[in-house]
Amino acid sequence: MATTTFVSSGLEFVPNNYSAPLSNENAPEAFHLLQNFLAQSDIGHALVEPAKLSGSQIKAFWETGVYDDGGESGTPSIIFEFAEQEYVVTPTTVRDALGCEDFNAFTISVGDFDLQRMMREIGYSGPLARTGNLKRPFLRKEWSFFFDCITRAFGKKCTNWDAIPIDSLQIGYSLLYGTHFDFGRLVLINIGEKMTENRNLVYFARFCQLIFSLCVDGIEIAEEDVILSFKLHKRIFSDLTNKDIKKGNFAKGWG
Repeated sequence: MATTTFVSSGLEFVPNNYSAPLSNENAPEAFHLLQNFLAQSDIGHALVEPAKLSGSQIKAFWETGVYDDGGESGTPSIIFEFAEQEYVVTPTTVRDALGCEDFNAFTISVGDFDLQRMMREIGYSGPLARTGNLKRPFLRKEWSFFFDCITRAFGKKCTNWDAIPIDSLQIGYSLLYGTHFDFGRLVLINIGEKMTENRNLVYFARFCQLIFSLCVDGIEIAEEDVILSFKLHKRIFSDLTNKDIKKGNFAKGWG
């Protein structure tokens, strides 16, 4: 269970793309509803899988991948090589790898008004005027957990986990209100930008593994090739509960 940057296969793996503790076992009952909701949601698979990560397979994907942003109206893509064969990764590929549903059309984003309405409905107690500056401590513990799971899995950053990025708000809105957010496009763009920015720093290790395994079928992961996976610790439940008690945060939850 990794919590800090580590080196494997000559690359440095950055602590992001955490898997989420969605099992009710050892989790207080107050968290069960949102644990179950996330587990059964369109990102349920993406929040917990895969069980194993291969250092060499992720290295091959990360070092050979060529990102094309698709321009203003095109489709972003990544082409990578393995065993002298090229593989093309599109948003559809990523959706398949993450277990997300494919729709004929997707909602690119919703506006600040809708995002602010969502936060009011789930009991956000802080100022809402600046949607890009929202913080998890203004949420009750269950909702803080909800957005922590989303941000740590999908966020490009690896620090300042109290902040709720716009992308996390968009994902949360999509899950709660049933809009067709394009998770595949978001993940592909984030990986492509980070890959292009620095070939020696690996972000989104779990998602890279899921994409590689979908494209290159039938490649086993040898035990000596298994690397650490970033995971949210179970102590998150006690930490969030204690913070709630200290600040007297008893805002009503959604639903």
